[in-house]
Amino acid sequence: DVIEKIGGFDSKYGLGNFEDDDFCLRAVLAGFESWIARDCFVHHFGGVTFVGAGIDYRKSLLKNWEIFKRKWGIPEEINYGATYDMTEVLRGGFIPSRHYCPLS
Repeated sequence: DVIEKIGGFDSKYGLGNFEDDDFCLRAVLAGFESWIARDCFVHHFGGVTFVGAGIDYRKSLLKNWEIFKRKWGIPEEINYGATYDMTEVLRGGFIPSRHYCPLS
């Protein structure tokens, strides 16, 4: 149901960093729930995907943070790791023409 309604990951984020945040935000806007499992741990083996592709993880993280901010209207001066109230973003609801990301 979720994928039918919101699509997949936004390809603007490339191999990773903020694609999951973006997906969850779109799902919540579309009326689904997003949960955090605090009793679960996912181990990423040293950024193998990034290393294998020759990508600088930190550079990718900061670049994708800028993409995420622009997409969701977060002020430019908000630094990575800072808290930000997403109330305004959540008020807008899911707009398919703006938020749907086709599976490719």
